[in-house]
Amino acid sequence: MFNIWEICKNDHSDSMNEKQNSAEGVTESSHQDSGQDVINKEEIDAEAQRLFDLGKRALVMKNMELAVRHMSSAIELWVKIYDEFNEKLITPHMLYGQALLDVYLANSRGLAVAGNDKQSDESNGDEEMKDEEGNEKGSADELMDEEEDEKANGEDETANGEEAEGAANGEDEEDVDDLQLAWEAIETARVGLIRLPTSLDNMARLGSCHVLLAEIASENGHFDDAITSISQAYSVFKEILPKHDRRIANCHCLKGANLEMSNKFEEAKKCFEAAIESLELRKKHLEDVLKEELDSTERLKVEEQLEQCIEYKDSIRNRMADVTQTAKFKLANILSNQPMVTVDDSEVDTESLIVRKKRLATTNENIVGKVPRLEPEIGESSENKEEKEIQE
Repeated sequence: MFNIWEICKNDHSDSMNEKQNSAEGVTESSHQDSGQDVINKEEIDAEAQRLFDLGKRALVMKNMELAVRHMSSAIELWVKIYDEFNEKLITPHMLYGQALLDVYLANSRGLAVAGNDKQSDESNGDEEMKDEEGNEKGSADELMDEEEDEKANGEDETANGEEAEGAANGEDEEDVDDLQLAWEAIETARVGLIRLPTSLDNMARLGSCHVLLAEIASENGHFDDAITSISQAYSVFKEILPKHDRRIANCHCLKGANLEMSNKFEEAKKCFEAAIESLELRKKHLEDVLKEELDSTERLKVEEQLEQCIEYKDSIRNRMADVTQTAKFKLANILSNQPMVTVDDSEVDTESLIVRKKRLATTNENIVGKVPRLEPEIGESSENKEEKEIQE
């Protein structure tokens, strides 16, 4: 006969073993899940970094449409594992916002945007006309016949004017979206930067954010907001950059352009004069560098910077001359609208009056022109590094 105590003891032992095995199984399963999460996070991070690197390459190659796609995808992945204001996402947001702004500027000014032109479509045309087996789908005549059939069946929406109208409205909406997305990306980067400890690099990036926000505000016609943002950028730059740094001149120039758009001509002239003064200092600095011993690569780089400096200075001088002339025409227009003493018709020079009105119209059109972009692109080599190399 079995001893009941032994049976109970064995049952208790078996039960404990089952619980222990079950607990070990749960623990092992937990470790596997945790390990899988780590692997997934690393994979997401690696894929986001790969897309971001492709976006930077596209930005350097001036293929803005492709840069926007890659950087957007990279950020979408990163926000799954990081907070959107995380330090890791600051530069991606800045570059993404810059690419969006460049796409908008190119489209609004009628320039060809790399990655979105007809030549690109035509170069890929042969691949699109082949099926999975590599055989051509049909001749040009067959394609034309298919197109004619579609038109005959009323499938061509352009014939009814619907598609053309939708495309026109779509372009405007897309432009607005690009500008809005650019603002959101740059503003996210700005908020992320102000949460970080103060450093020269963080302050330089914060200043660049303010410059980009000023450009976006200017494109939206919010000139006062643009002036505020560029003033903030200058307040940052003047604390960390030498007076001959071209970003200082860019701030003066951009502020002057927005003041001009606001019809504040005297203030605009002062800003342009400050920009020219800064560029004069930069020109002298670069000329001094060229007197030193440099290898061929460094010398070529400095010579290119000197040439750009002179071009910037000349363009600002021309802009300042336009401001002076515009101010005169504005004043003449105001005076012409004031009540005047009765004058004999024979004393009025009709021909000169017509010429003056034409010149006024032309000048007003020029004022509405876009603000020039003189800020160096973020995607290029760091200006801080460039300045350090030159100073050394």
